[in-house]
Amino acid sequence: MAFKPTGEQEACIETFSTGESMAITSGAGAAKTTTCKLMSQTTKDRGSYIAFNASIAAEAKATFSRNVVCKTSHGFAMGAVGINYRHKLGKPPLYGKALATFLKAQAFKLPNDVMLAPWAIARMARETVQKFCYSADEHITAWHVPFTPNLEKETHAELAQLIIPYANTIWNDYCKVEYFTLNWGRSHDPYLKMAQLKGIKLPGDFFMLDEAQDTNASLKSRTAS
Repeated sequence: MAFKPTGEQEACIETFSTGESMAITSGAGAAKTTTCKLMSQTTKDRGSYIAFNASIAAEAKATFSRNVVCKTSHGFAMGAVGINYRHKLGKPPLYGKALATFLKAQAFKLPNDVMLAPWAIARMARETVQKFCYSADEHITAWHVPFTPNLEKETHAELAQLIIPYANTIWNDYCKVEYFTLNWGRSHDPYLKMAQLKGIKLPGDFFMLDEAQDTNASLKSRTAS
């Protein structure tokens, strides 16, 4: 090691050597990433370091031991799943009336006499899929349907029954590899979610997740398993 670790870092290294799961909590700039490097240098086992963004991943790749693969969560998922869907990235997705037409959505009157236009239904369905992608859940449920202020519980339940089939249509189309299906625009979340649902395992015997507090639940479910 190039320098003597602090007492806190030595405690982390000792805990890491046990093979037990651990979490390091500290403020910004407190050398958490450096601590991960120090821990990885104490073993010849292969591991994965999941960085928060591409610049951190590139820096980690240049400084971590060679036994550690350093990528972003989307980087790991791209190699396992996303590579098959690259043609859906960067191309404009359907919004508003165009998405409503694709879904064949019809105007709907809620029990509280609020009328939902087809474009509003399409928007809620798309937002439902987005929330599903951020979760660790295996299926789209009422919990993923966006909360609408001033809606009673029973009304939201009926709204969910309306939205979920449309959301499933979007998600099922996302999962198709064919070129003529829905595009994702700038969103890389669909293939990350697919990687979680497929049970894709990260390479190595240990896993280090940086900035875990800013990581969505779909990734946490994989690194915790």
